[in-house]
Amino acid sequence: MTSSSPSPQGSQRSFNSALLERTVIAIPLLEQIQQEVGMIEWALKNRPGWFSSFDCAILLNQAYPGGIEAAYDDATDLVRQAKQRFPDENQDSKLAPAEKADRYSFVVTSLSSRVRRKILGLNCDLADQPIKAILPTLYDVIIDLNLDYYAGRDKARQWVNENVPLAIKAILKDTTDIEQKVRVRSKYSQQYVFARMEARVLLEIAASRGVV
Repeated sequence: MTSSSPSPQGSQRSFNSALLERTVIAIPLLEQIQQEVGMIEWALKNRPGWFSSFDCAILLNQAYPGGIEAAYDDATDLVRQAKQRFPDENQDSKLAPAEKADRYSFVVTSLSSRVRRKILGLNCDLADQPIKAILPTLYDVIIDLNLDYYAGRDKARQWVNENVPLAIKAILKDTTDIEQKVRVRSKYSQQYVFARMEARVLLEIAASRGVV
Protein backbone atom coordinates (compact mmCIF):
# COMPACT_ATOMS: atom_id res chain seq x y z
CA MET A 1 0.00 0.00 0.00
CA THR A 2 1.31 3.45 -0.87
CA SER A 3 0.18 6.99 -0.15
CA SER A 4 -0.39 10.11 -2.25
CA SER A 5 -2.26 13.10 -0.62
CA PRO A 6 -6.14 15.57 2.88
CA SER A 7 -10.14 16.15 4.87
CA PRO A 8 -10.90 16.25 8.36
CA GLN A 9 -14.57 15.63 7.44
CA GLY A 10 -17.51 13.68 8.71
CA SER A 11 -17.67 10.69 11.00
CA GLN A 12 -16.88 10.79 14.71
CA ARG A 13 -16.29 7.06 14.85
CA SER A 14 -13.26 6.35 17.03
CA PHE A 15 -10.32 4.26 15.87
CA ASN A 16 -10.65 0.66 17.03
CA SER A 17 -7.56 -1.49 16.58
CA ALA A 18 -9.77 -4.58 16.75
CA LEU A 19 -11.03 -3.70 13.28
CA LEU A 20 -7.62 -4.59 11.91
CA GLU A 21 -7.30 -8.02 13.48
CA ARG A 22 -8.89 -9.60 10.42
CA THR A 23 -6.91 -7.61 7.86
CA VAL A 24 -3.24 -7.64 6.88
CA ILE A 25 -1.83 -4.10 6.92
CA ALA A 26 1.88 -3.33 7.02
CA ILE A 27 3.00 -2.04 10.43
CA PRO A 28 4.44 1.30 9.15
CA LEU A 29 1.17 2.00 7.33
CA LEU A 30 -0.86 0.96 10.37
CA GLU A 31 1.12 3.37 12.54
CA GLN A 32 0.55 6.18 10.04
CA ILE A 33 -3.17 5.40 9.92
CA GLN A 34 -3.41 5.48 13.72
CA GLN A 35 -1.55 8.78 13.82
CA GLU A 36 -3.77 10.40 11.20
CA VAL A 37 -7.01 9.16 12.75
CA GLY A 38 -5.81 10.43 16.13
CA MET A 39 -5.19 13.90 14.69
CA ILE A 40 -8.63 14.00 13.08
CA GLU A 41 -10.26 12.91 16.33
CA TRP A 42 -8.35 15.67 18.15
CA ALA A 43 -9.79 18.19 15.69
CA LEU A 44 -13.30 16.79 16.07
CA LYS A 45 -13.04 17.25 19.83
CA ASN A 46 -11.19 20.55 20.00
CA ARG A 47 -12.05 22.36 16.76
CA PRO A 48 -15.45 21.03 15.61
CA GLY A 49 -16.16 24.25 13.69
CA TRP A 50 -13.39 23.47 11.25
CA PHE A 51 -15.35 20.71 9.59
CA SER A 52 -17.97 23.05 8.16
CA SER A 53 -15.35 25.41 6.70
CA PHE A 54 -12.25 23.39 5.77
CA ASP A 55 -11.51 20.05 4.18
CA CYS A 56 -7.79 19.54 4.74
CA ALA A 57 -4.83 20.37 6.95
CA ILE A 58 -1.30 21.19 5.85
CA LEU A 59 1.32 19.93 8.30
CA LEU A 60 4.27 22.30 8.44
CA ASN A 61 7.88 21.19 8.75
CA GLN A 62 8.96 22.28 12.23
CA ALA A 63 12.63 21.70 11.33
CA TYR A 64 12.38 23.99 8.30
CA PRO A 65 15.18 26.59 7.98
CA GLY A 66 13.84 29.81 9.45
CA GLY A 67 11.29 28.05 11.63
CA ILE A 68 7.52 27.73 11.39
CA GLU A 69 7.00 31.28 10.14
CA ALA A 70 9.27 30.61 7.17
CA ALA A 71 7.58 27.24 6.58
CA TYR A 72 4.17 28.95 6.64
CA ASP A 73 5.27 31.65 4.19
CA ASP A 74 6.82 29.16 1.77
CA ALA A 75 3.88 26.77 2.06
CA THR A 76 1.58 29.68 1.25
CA ASP A 77 3.68 30.35 -1.84
CA LEU A 78 3.38 26.72 -2.93
CA VAL A 79 -0.40 26.93 -2.53
CA ARG A 80 -0.41 30.08 -4.67
CA GLN A 81 1.68 28.42 -7.37
CA ALA A 82 -0.52 25.33 -7.41
CA LYS A 83 -3.71 27.37 -7.66
CA GLN A 84 -2.30 29.22 -10.67
CA ARG A 85 -2.18 25.87 -12.49
CA PHE A 86 -5.92 25.40 -11.91
CA PRO A 87 -7.42 28.92 -12.09
CA ASP A 88 -11.03 27.72 -11.85
CA GLU A 89 -10.60 25.87 -8.56
CA ASN A 90 -10.65 27.16 -4.96
CA GLN A 91 -9.79 30.75 -5.73
CA ASP A 92 -11.52 32.00 -2.60
CA SER A 93 -9.91 29.59 -0.15
CA LYS A 94 -7.30 31.09 2.18
CA LEU A 95 -4.82 29.56 4.56
CA ALA A 96 -5.84 30.02 8.17
CA PRO A 97 -3.16 31.17 10.63
CA ALA A 98 -0.72 28.47 11.67
CA GLU A 99 -1.66 26.55 14.81
CA LYS A 100 0.21 24.17 17.07
CA ALA A 101 -1.17 21.09 18.79
CA ASP A 102 0.96 18.58 20.60
CA ARG A 103 4.08 18.22 18.45
CA TYR A 104 2.46 19.36 15.20
CA SER A 105 2.23 22.74 13.52
CA PHE A 106 -0.43 22.98 10.85
CA VAL A 107 -2.71 25.13 8.74
CA VAL A 108 -6.31 24.31 7.82
CA THR A 109 -7.79 25.26 4.46
CA SER A 110 -9.91 23.98 1.59
CA LEU A 111 -8.26 22.68 -1.57
CA SER A 112 -9.36 20.52 -4.46
CA SER A 113 -7.69 17.17 -4.99
CA ARG A 114 -5.83 18.39 -8.07
CA VAL A 115 -4.48 21.43 -6.23
CA ARG A 116 -3.37 19.24 -3.31
CA ARG A 117 -1.47 16.91 -5.63
CA LYS A 118 0.23 19.84 -7.33
CA ILE A 119 1.25 21.35 -3.97
CA LEU A 120 2.77 18.04 -2.89
CA GLY A 121 4.58 17.74 -6.21
CA LEU A 122 6.04 21.23 -5.94
CA ASN A 123 7.00 20.56 -2.33
CA CYS A 124 8.80 17.32 -3.25
CA ASP A 125 10.92 19.19 -5.79
CA LEU A 126 12.48 21.31 -3.02
CA ALA A 127 15.65 20.42 -1.14
CA ASP A 128 14.12 21.94 2.02
CA GLN A 129 10.42 21.15 2.16
CA PRO A 130 8.11 23.46 4.15
CA ILE A 131 5.27 20.89 4.08
CA LYS A 132 5.43 17.56 5.90
CA ALA A 133 2.09 16.27 4.63
CA ILE A 134 -1.42 17.25 3.62
CA LEU A 135 -4.08 15.41 5.61
CA PRO A 136 -5.98 13.25 5.20
CA THR A 137 -3.52 11.26 3.13
CA LEU A 138 -5.06 9.43 0.21
CA TYR A 139 -3.73 5.88 0.08
CA ASP A 140 -3.47 3.89 -3.12
CA VAL A 141 -4.40 0.41 -1.94
CA ILE A 142 -4.59 -3.05 -3.45
CA ILE A 143 -7.55 -5.01 -2.07
CA ASP A 144 -6.87 -8.74 -2.17
CA LEU A 145 -10.20 -10.48 -2.68
CA ASN A 146 -11.00 -13.47 -0.48
CA LEU A 147 -10.85 -16.47 -2.80
CA ASP A 148 -12.83 -18.47 -0.22
CA TYR A 149 -15.70 -15.97 -0.08
CA TYR A 150 -18.86 -18.09 0.06
CA ALA A 151 -20.44 -16.44 -3.00
CA GLY A 152 -17.32 -16.56 -5.15
CA ARG A 153 -14.69 -14.13 -6.37
CA ASP A 154 -16.99 -12.14 -8.67
CA LYS A 155 -19.43 -11.50 -5.82
CA ALA A 156 -16.53 -10.50 -3.59
CA ARG A 157 -15.45 -7.95 -6.18
CA GLN A 158 -19.03 -6.74 -6.50
CA TRP A 159 -19.17 -6.27 -2.72
CA VAL A 160 -16.02 -4.15 -2.80
CA ASN A 161 -17.26 -2.06 -5.73
CA GLU A 162 -20.53 -1.38 -3.92
CA ASN A 163 -19.24 -0.88 -0.38
CA VAL A 164 -16.19 1.32 -0.94
CA PRO A 165 -18.44 4.19 -2.14
CA LEU A 166 -20.76 3.58 0.82
CA ALA A 167 -17.82 3.72 3.24
CA ILE A 168 -16.59 6.94 1.64
CA LYS A 169 -20.05 8.49 1.96
CA ALA A 170 -20.39 7.34 5.57
CA ILE A 171 -17.11 8.97 6.55
CA LEU A 172 -17.03 12.08 4.37
CA LYS A 173 -20.74 12.94 4.26
CA ASP A 174 -21.09 15.76 1.70
CA THR A 175 -17.60 15.49 0.25
CA THR A 176 -16.85 16.52 -3.32
CA ASP A 177 -13.53 14.65 -3.23
CA ILE A 178 -13.64 12.66 -6.45
CA GLU A 179 -10.22 11.13 -5.80
CA GLN A 180 -11.49 8.57 -3.29
CA LYS A 181 -12.92 5.69 -5.27
CA VAL A 182 -12.45 2.22 -6.68
CA ARG A 183 -10.22 2.56 -9.71
CA VAL A 184 -10.82 0.99 -13.10
CA ARG A 185 -10.13 -2.73 -12.89
CA SER A 186 -7.41 -4.17 -15.07
CA LYS A 187 -8.48 -7.14 -17.20
CA TYR A 188 -5.24 -8.79 -16.12
CA SER A 189 -6.10 -8.68 -12.42
CA GLN A 190 -8.86 -11.03 -11.29
CA GLN A 191 -7.91 -11.28 -7.62
CA TYR A 192 -7.26 -7.64 -6.82
CA VAL A 193 -9.23 -4.41 -6.71
CA PHE A 194 -7.39 -1.10 -6.78
CA ALA A 195 -8.74 1.86 -4.84
CA ARG A 196 -7.79 5.21 -3.35
CA MET A 197 -9.08 6.17 0.09
CA GLU A 198 -8.15 7.93 3.30
CA ALA A 199 -7.36 6.21 6.60
CA ARG A 200 -10.86 6.30 8.09
CA VAL A 201 -12.41 4.86 4.94
CA LEU A 202 -9.74 2.15 4.89
CA LEU A 203 -10.68 1.22 8.46
CA GLU A 204 -14.35 1.16 7.52
CA ILE A 205 -13.64 -1.38 4.78
CA ALA A 206 -11.25 -3.36 6.98
CA ALA A 207 -14.07 -3.83 9.49
CA SER A 208 -15.82 -6.19 7.10
CA ARG A 209 -15.00 -9.88 7.42
CA GLY A 210 -14.72 -12.48 4.74
CA VAL A 211 -14.68 -10.50 1.50
CA VAL A 212 -11.18 -9.00 1.57
